[in-house]
Amino acid sequence: MNDHWRRDELSARTGCPVCAAAVPRTAVATRVDGLNVKRCPRCALLYVDPVPSDEALRRCYGANYFQASDDGPRGIGYELPADVNYFAQRDAALASGQLLCLPETIANFEINGRDVLEIGCSSGALLESLRRRGAARLVGIDIDEAAISYGRARYQVDLRCGDLESAGLGDDRFDIVILIDVLEHFADTAGFFRMAAARVTDGGGMVISTPNAQAFDAAGDRWLGLERSLEHVCYPSVASLKRLADDCGMRLDRTWTEGLPVALSAYWHPARSRVSRILHEPVVALGNALTKWKFAAAQSNGHGADLRAILRRGPILRPARSSLATAASAESHA
Repeated sequence: MNDHWRRDELSARTGCPVCAAAVPRTAVATRVDGLNVKRCPRCALLYVDPVPSDEALRRCYGANYFQASDDGPRGIGYELPADVNYFAQRDAALASGQLLCLPETIANFEINGRDVLEIGCSSGALLESLRRRGAARLVGIDIDEAAISYGRARYQVDLRCGDLESAGLGDDRFDIVILIDVLEHFADTAGFFRMAAARVTDGGGMVISTPNAQAFDAAGDRWLGLERSLEHVCYPSVASLKRLADDCGMRLDRTWTEGLPVALSAYWHPARSRVSRILHEPVVALGNALTKWKFAAAQSNGHGADLRAILRRGPILRPARSSLATAASAESHA
């Protein structure tokens, strides 16, 4: 089909991977890898059809997943510049308390004395931050061996290389289960979510971050999902998250969105200071300023690039006021 997928590793969808509704005949868009993007008429999930096989998707998560590479097709993984170390960036975010979803986790859950599972934990930096805030047991799972090795050498967290089924969790359940940039990787969205939700204790909950289907409504053909992270095979909506939660005996407590739904133009010399970039590349700077202005309201009206959610099972156990008051200084006393 193209340099991303072979025809023999693509199969037509038989139904929506969340609610099993019939597959629409027409697509709302086509990605740069040639896969059609369709919207479920029942739960508003966006998903690719045809869908790559599990084997084809596993091929995406090689040694260069977190870096740019000349070995494979473009649009897969993080594609960071060669001089940027993703894991070092996570270390810096850990030190500054700026890790993705950390503020929302500590604002919505009591951390002290709780058991936490993160699926797709990368190096485990978020779990390490929660450990410093008093979490009792922390387990992280990721299929990337380099990420797990990096975290094991630096953090006091139980990190396991593999997937949820092979991680050796037995019947263990956790107060908080975290899925950051994970749900969109699974062709059987509902099946994976059931396994993850089964790990949540009564009274516990989930923290989720995933690409936002509704961002497409604001961005159209400029939507990030059409050109980047082509290993993603679905893009949840608020309605599809609610469907997943309801089917697993959980409830969708709150949702919000963050990030521009479109890409900004790249500078030829990104290392320059902001003022220098504006002076030397005024056309790019002006274009980016106009893009930010045009899509400024996207995050607040539910069309931001990423959909974030808090899900709960059973009674709401919110964090004590004292834990919120001390959260900002926890890192400095670690």
